[in-house]
Amino acid sequence: MMHVAGIIGLNWQVTQPLFIVLVPFNLLATTILLLLFQPILTTSFYIFCLICFITGYLVELAGIKTGLIFGNYEYGPTLGWKIAGVPIIIGCNWLTLIYCTGIISHTYLRTNWLRPIFASLLMIFIDYFIEPVAMHLDFWSWQDNNVPFHNYLGWYVTSFFLQLVFSVLVPVKQNPMALPVYLIQFAFFLSCNLLYYFL
Repeated sequence: MMHVAGIIGLNWQVTQPLFIVLVPFNLLATTILLLLFQPILTTSFYIFCLICFITGYLVELAGIKTGLIFGNYEYGPTLGWKIAGVPIIIGCNWLTLIYCTGIISHTYLRTNWLRPIFASLLMIFIDYFIEPVAMHLDFWSWQDNNVPFHNYLGWYVTSFFLQLVFSVLVPVKQNPMALPVYLIQFAFFLSCNLLYYFL
């Protein structure tokens, strides 16, 4: 429901300022809702969450400072409070997507070595649709408004590492919200892209 409202609110000039403010809170609420449906909460699961959050933040920090991991980009104000130029909430975004794609890959694939590969490809797939929306709403901006190829390579390598962490530390790889959250986020970004293209 939040994402449906967001499609309208973020793309209507009258309501856009309010919905821009709500973006980081929506990301946080999505992460919390998702994790509440994790059936077994263990120490190793919390360690996974912490590793995912911190790694996501640090790789973004290294990314904006060096330009080597994802390319040359910088964050705008939309994602909220920053430390050293990186929004704190970006860690939640990495955690949510890694967790969802990890659950999906373990649910639908039986071959262990294929799971992190497939999950990382799901990460790249959704990022392809995130990027135009992120630039339009000033989540972040790219040099020359061009998303470089090695952004997706950086996403893949980072995702693959975190998927290995997921496979080791998450004890029960089932969550009824994982696929819906991923599909809802995909539908949200796809809808926004279509609006930008046709309007």
